[in-house]
Amino acid sequence: MAGGPLPHKDQRAVRQLAARGRGPGRGRRGQGELGPTALQVLPHVALLRAGVPQAITDLQGPVGPGEHVSTRVLSALLVLAILAFYLPTARQACLAQSPSQAGLEVDDVGYVYYVVDGDTFDAFPVGRVRLADVDTPEYGEPGYEEAKDALTALLMDEIVFLDVDDVGVDDRYHRLICVVYVRHNSTHLLNVNKWLVVNGYAGIVDYDNEFDPSTWTLYVYAPEDELPDMTYSQLLEAYLETREAYEELLRAFNASPLQVDIASGDVHFPGELVDFYVLTVLNGVPVNASIREALLFYEGSVLANLAASATRVAGGLFFLRYEVPLNASPGTYALFVLTNYTDGGREFLGASVRTFIISPTLTGWNACLMAIQGDLALLKTEVGLVKLLLDEINVTVWDVKGDCVVLRTEVGYIKADLEDLLEMIGEIKGFIEGLSPAQAELSGFAIGFLATSAISGLSTSHDCVLKARLSPPKGRKGLLVVIVPEGLLEHLQAGVDDVIILLDGQVTEFACAYMDEKASYVLGITYGPGEHEVIMHLRDALDDDGDGLENYEELLTGTDPLRPDTDGDLWPDARDPWPKSPAMPDLIIIGLPAAALALLVLRRRLGHS
Repeated sequence: MAGGPLPHKDQRAVRQLAARGRGPGRGRRGQGELGPTALQVLPHVALLRAGVPQAITDLQGPVGPGEHVSTRVLSALLVLAILAFYLPTARQACLAQSPSQAGLEVDDVGYVYYVVDGDTFDAFPVGRVRLADVDTPEYGEPGYEEAKDALTALLMDEIVFLDVDDVGVDDRYHRLICVVYVRHNSTHLLNVNKWLVVNGYAGIVDYDNEFDPSTWTLYVYAPEDELPDMTYSQLLEAYLETREAYEELLRAFNASPLQVDIASGDVHFPGELVDFYVLTVLNGVPVNASIREALLFYEGSVLANLAASATRVAGGLFFLRYEVPLNASPGTYALFVLTNYTDGGREFLGASVRTFIISPTLTGWNACLMAIQGDLALLKTEVGLVKLLLDEINVTVWDVKGDCVVLRTEVGYIKADLEDLLEMIGEIKGFIEGLSPAQAELSGFAIGFLATSAISGLSTSHDCVLKARLSPPKGRKGLLVVIVPEGLLEHLQAGVDDVIILLDGQVTEFACAYMDEKASYVLGITYGPGEHEVIMHLRDALDDDGDGLENYEELLTGTDPLRPDTDGDLWPDARDPWPKSPAMPDLIIIGLPAAALALLVLRRRLGHS
């Protein structure tokens, strides 16, 4: 292989990834799916690595008059051409995430390439992971080295399966909060969180998340062929090659007592707001060093210097932010951070590099909308939590499959649960392209309409009925959202369960959510191609007149929902075949026998004559 073979453990990890079987309901993500693949890129890694020895020599040489160490570092970095490669423009989307075993949920799969301490590690492609509900000793405390060594021996260069917290997903340091599993044998996984506790390396701290440590078992039944298949084998191989090349460059700093650690995800996307966390430590103690340079590289060029955005959030911990442009080129990027700290008259330098990948699309990364925060959309993906700038990505409703709404954006497709989307409609409506608003009034209450196609002919009747027409949707399916004030339903002496929606004359199911801030119910229905008529009856699941017909049924047939016998013929509407004709069915019941009798009399008279 060009560029030299991978280290033995890395080769084993790639083989493990490539050899993993197909999970239930999942297609294999094989080597042929990556378009211009990592195998086409690895020759460029050889060129990159060939420049490393000279770069290190230049870096370690004597500093000339007037030359600053940081200048020397930057010059050395510019020797390196950062490898770029294209990820697939489309991968499999909307795939099932969980195997069938009870008690086991697998949200992500990753390869562990760095262990931070006894309860934190980095895994490709999800980034930094914090073990949920367990705590190991901090640096300098008894047991720190033992816990870190134990986790390293257990997880380093292994494939891990992550159950990500559904409540918080990540913490304030952008670490995924997870229960972590590693393969124990062909039929069982080992619960890493539980293992650390059982072996005395960690204690349990039950934080506010979805997990309950009292329910954990040490081993979980999970055959190899029943777990999600997320191999990324070639992508991982190229990433490891690139990362190794950059780490060679920074070995000149390894002896420095000022160490720098950069935490961020391994995969990012156009339109994403990326957070980097930088920790500076002098002789094992966090210190507030100065961030002199924070240079973002792509293909040997500096794209941005993020040093000015550095904000201290804790002792020795800094936060940097970068908005990935929509037109960002896909490939491998690197953030180089150079720091300095003065202690006792001595100046210490420290540096680190964080490599990451920008994928051209969200499609295939199983992106699911979780929340809206201002102009940010929070997505849960196979590579962790992603924050997208909504005003940059042009969101449209493209399709609805059951209770799953498919949103199309400039950076790929995003899934959203229909009810969750309805709850967020107040925040997201300003960002969804092509939404048509309309408003009606009933009994002094305003009712809002939003649809993904034009709304026309909006009218009201009977103080509880709304009618509208919808033009054909732009996507495969359309979405109509109706915001009904809770006060209106109370005024009508009805509840949301009493609402009936007719689509083209047929009763249709609707999703429902409640907006606390507006004290309103948000109702949503989907519709297919073509024009449609929608009629909404706000209290028409009731039977106000007790005749056996619900109000909406009477309105459809034209009878009076407040009168059990609309035509006054003493026949209840539910039993009257002609409920709007006073003469019927009496005309048939009485008139026909009378006519038959008259005919019989007439025949007899004619017979006597």
